[in-house]
Amino acid sequence: MDLIKTEEDEQITNWLEDALPLDIYVSKSKHLRRLITRLIIEVERVIKVPNRKRYREVLKIVIISIWMGYICGKPVQYSRDRSHYQQNSKYGKLFIKYDRLIPTIDALVTLGYIEQKKGFLDRNTNIGRITRMWATEKLAKAFLKHNLKQPGFFEKPQPENPIVLKDDSKQKKEIPYPTNSHRQKMRDDIELYNGFVDKNIITVNLDNQVAVSKFFLTKTLFQSLLNRTISVKNVKIVNREQEQDTEDPIYNNNTTTKPPHIKYTDTTNTITQLFPSESPISLELNNKNDPDKMLFDYLYEMAIPIAIDPDSERQKARLEEIVRLGDIGIEEMNLRLVYEYLYRSFNRKSFDLGGRAYGALHQTIPKHLRPYIHINNEPTVELDYSAFHILMLYHQEGIDYPDDPYLVCEGPDKRSAYKAVAVVSINAKNTKEACQGIWKKFRQLGIPAPDGKKPYRRLVDKFSEAHQPIAKYLYSDVGIKLQNKDGKIMNSILMTLMSKGVLGLPIYDSVIVAEQHKDYLYQVMKEEYEKEMGFSPRIA
Repeated sequence: MDLIKTEEDEQITNWLEDALPLDIYVSKSKHLRRLITRLIIEVERVIKVPNRKRYREVLKIVIISIWMGYICGKPVQYSRDRSHYQQNSKYGKLFIKYDRLIPTIDALVTLGYIEQKKGFLDRNTNIGRITRMWATEKLAKAFLKHNLKQPGFFEKPQPENPIVLKDDSKQKKEIPYPTNSHRQKMRDDIELYNGFVDKNIITVNLDNQVAVSKFFLTKTLFQSLLNRTISVKNVKIVNREQEQDTEDPIYNNNTTTKPPHIKYTDTTNTITQLFPSESPISLELNNKNDPDKMLFDYLYEMAIPIAIDPDSERQKARLEEIVRLGDIGIEEMNLRLVYEYLYRSFNRKSFDLGGRAYGALHQTIPKHLRPYIHINNEPTVELDYSAFHILMLYHQEGIDYPDDPYLVCEGPDKRSAYKAVAVVSINAKNTKEACQGIWKKFRQLGIPAPDGKKPYRRLVDKFSEAHQPIAKYLYSDVGIKLQNKDGKIMNSILMTLMSKGVLGLPIYDSVIVAEQHKDYLYQVMKEEYEKEMGFSPRIA
């Protein structure tokens, strides 16, 4: 019996860990509006609602996130820590106040629409988890009754605050800051860029020979279709048979097999089921008139068995599996990246630390898919700064370093290893943290562990020895300061390109432009780097 409990506890943990965030979405759906009207009336019977309009907005955000989690087979995570709801924080925006959100969620629990597992923090191990919540059968039936059966009834808004300052806590909470002319200029630049990118069409055009991971298909792409950050211009599916076995049933309203009612029990909560008995998704497998729905339905069949797999190791292996699109019946797939808006993020309460631009979808797609990006139906090219931060450190010291900084350590066979060492070394706070980071980086990149005693310390020492002129910067947390410089350089590049009507898509140390603008991009990248650093960069 104890063994059964242990296995059950592990399944609970695995499912709860892989949660979607409570996020901010907007919607003009009349179906959602009617559901919210029904729910707010019931909520008012449980708690005091002093401002119905604002409570409706909070309720709408909760219900949309719960719907997304429900379709994906995942719980939704949110914080019950009051400090996360300050005015300038993520939750503090759009009237999401602690004293509105928490009572609203608790009222939905009381009314039987959601269940939740409250968070915890073990102060001895400093291990914890914020609260998770998920839809019940009652809420699932309400989704069906109000015709919330398909994505498309909500979308993600542009960043409300394009310049973000975070504190130095582990949670990296957003904090308020006074404005000045420099910060206003940064804000104006990003808002100008976001308006400009909206006027362009950015697509990823994939054929049947392209290989992708199931992680990309069932997480990145599937969830992006759900929240409309990606739309489908065209998809051609010629063979809908997927690799299936008894562990991969197809769940939809047209099958006789429904998702299992998996029960997880502990002392405080019962997870009654991952899916209610009737799915809200009504699959239409050959809906050629609606490519968004056609691809969504296709990916739904693939995503759900993986999402509810209670074996975390098996789930991970399935997500890492690489498949050729043609082998799973996708002959052609043209995706439009809808959400290409940027914001700049500064760290540790300082506008001198961090400052890179984040948020655009093209930054999240796998590197090997970036060559398939088109801007306004034109093929693109990507130019990047080679050995970006290492050379920046040499240039800070007034040295125009001539060699390949990764080759000089132990030759071409070890180049990829020392490139990883360099990335970690610049961002680590000390050599111990560097060794731990290198071990993780090697595993992530599939680089074999080096031989010998204390192999990672040997790599750290060898890298420092090969780069004595900048050794004082290594393992000293200098990376966050360099990000401030490269953030300024990137912003200048984007603004200069935009002044000539050219859209640049930033990826930290590289920029993507339409192929016809390659030479101009090279010139701009060179000039903007020289203005900031006083030396010429290496651009590839």
